[in-house]
Amino acid sequence: MGNRAFVAVVATLLASLATWPLALNPSEGPGSSQVGQLLSDTKSLVSLLKSDISTLDFFALSGGGWQTHAVMLNLYSERTAALRSQALRLEAMRQNGSRWQQIAVDRIIPVMNELASSAETAINATKTNQPRLSSTEYREYLKLNSDLAEELSTLIAAWVDYAKTREDLDRSAEKIGAPPGSL
Repeated sequence: MGNRAFVAVVATLLASLATWPLALNPSEGPGSSQVGQLLSDTKSLVSLLKSDISTLDFFALSGGGWQTHAVMLNLYSERTAALRSQALRLEAMRQNGSRWQQIAVDRIIPVMNELASSAETAINATKTNQPRLSSTEYREYLKLNSDLAEELSTLIAAWVDYAKTREDLDRSAEKIGAPPGSL
């Protein structure tokens, strides 16, 4: 997926938050809490991936040797595998989440997989083209991966914020005697 197409998809997903029915009532059950924690952990993992990309870019810019780059690349590879595992955990816990969390998982997992695939492409290309580590093309690819990680982080944060607002609205509705989801 091209960067422009991806940005369009993310923009559409974020804009669609405002159009979903207000009756999305998050549950307070333990499954909901577990899914919420997984989403929070995913956001943290994506932040670490973004940091890894910045470090790789710094190494590429500074002209450091392959060994230095390889250490960071291995960490990036491990975190990319962790992102794939996290996507599987989210998918497995999806049915235990509230309605908003189920929708969030449905929207976030494809972007997580896109980021993981893009990272794996960068990792494999780097391993087979070591002389190109300082090339403009490699650095541009890293930047696009960084942008993708930032967009995923923003998407997750938007869902977490939305959930908090829905929970607050439902609590307020209950206090005034209105059914949840009616405000």
